[in-house]
Amino acid sequence: MGRHTASLILLFHLRRAAMPVEGNLDRLARRLDWVPGNWTAARVERWFDAVTPPTWEARAALHVAGVRHGREVCTARHPRCDTCVLADLCPSAALLGPA
Repeated sequence: MGRHTASLILLFHLRRAAMPVEGNLDRLARRLDWVPGNWTAARVERWFDAVTPPTWEARAALHVAGVRHGREVCTARHPRCDTCVLADLCPSAALLGPA
């Protein structure tokens, strides 16, 4: 079992304040310039752990909302910046959004 799987089990099955960071949350953090693009996934995970309130409710809500946003709007190949509620705050929207 990897670190991500263990964090998911801690968060959703044991209701512990773990902070699982998968590809969608990693992509959001990079596109919003919350973290430098050259950071490793492990460093991005540590950053999320440091800046997210250490409560189960906050971390579960952020994880679910971030995954949903990454799957439906801020997709890897064809982001839908024109429908994104974060577009005004996102430096990547000008580069990735419609012309």
